[in-house]
Amino acid sequence: MLLVTGAAGYVGSMLVHEIYPEIREVRAIDDFSEGHVRQIKDVHVERMDITDIEDVEKMMEGVDTVVHLAAITGIQICEREPSRAAEVNLTGVKHIIDVGARKNLQRIIFPSSFAVYGNPPEQITEDTPTAPVNYYGILKRATEDIVRAAEQVYGIKSLIFRQSNLFGKGLCRKRSLINASVNKILSGSPLTVIGSGEQVRDFVHVRDVVWAYTRALQTNLTGLYHLGAGVSTSVNDVFKTIATVAKDMLGIDVQIVHKERRVQGRQEVEAAFRFDVSKLAGDLGYRPRHSIEDAVRELIADAADATVISDQ
Repeated sequence: MLLVTGAAGYVGSMLVHEIYPEIREVRAIDDFSEGHVRQIKDVHVERMDITDIEDVEKMMEGVDTVVHLAAITGIQICEREPSRAAEVNLTGVKHIIDVGARKNLQRIIFPSSFAVYGNPPEQITEDTPTAPVNYYGILKRATEDIVRAAEQVYGIKSLIFRQSNLFGKGLCRKRSLINASVNKILSGSPLTVIGSGEQVRDFVHVRDVVWAYTRALQTNLTGLYHLGAGVSTSVNDVFKTIATVAKDMLGIDVQIVHKERRVQGRQEVEAAFRFDVSKLAGDLGYRPRHSIEDAVRELIADAADATVISDQ
């Protein structure tokens, strides 16, 4: 049986929707602290908590593969709630591995993050040294160590995806730069550039991420891989794309305002870099297929459809 933790969330709900019913034996769990999707096709998302050892004993019964997506995600919330972030992100995965070792768990697939690199060099491969500069990145790197140690101690195989910044329409909302910015312009608010706007990120569509997980479940792939778009895009360019699409689809002129950066400590990269995904391309056939413009068009169209329905 396959266990998907965090199944009510952004990636988890999309993954369950994609793999079922091709994979019929799916157990989906979530504590609903963030995600709120309760039913995905014929799969009911059960309320369970990965930090509760009794719940973990139940959820791991008969499970041979885990896609472990349950986590406290994001830099800011990990800084605000460090104890809770450590309990969920570290203790939770340790519970799954320790209980799984007694119940014949064979493989765990885990999403790590670009944040483990801190301030990255121009070219980032899976061999680039990690040097996280925030608590979220530190927790992700520590969880990677726990997952890899499980293979040495228990023989549990692992596949780790170091993911970049996700975007795109899902079954639930995502508080990402692109998604949140589309919501802002739809409410009539301006887009705010903090600092120069030349901060760059690697943006990957959620459907490309789900494709990689789905394909990985069809193989025995293990190891460490980058999962991203393979190109860097500045905040200025993202906002220009949103403004262009909004003008085309809605006929509105999006206001873009600039503010000085006052809060220090947030990881921002201005130099262009390449988040190399060639290893995943070679071993899994991965190729990003969805652009930022495509996602913005879909998000705007989806919001328009929702408005029509609510007005009926």
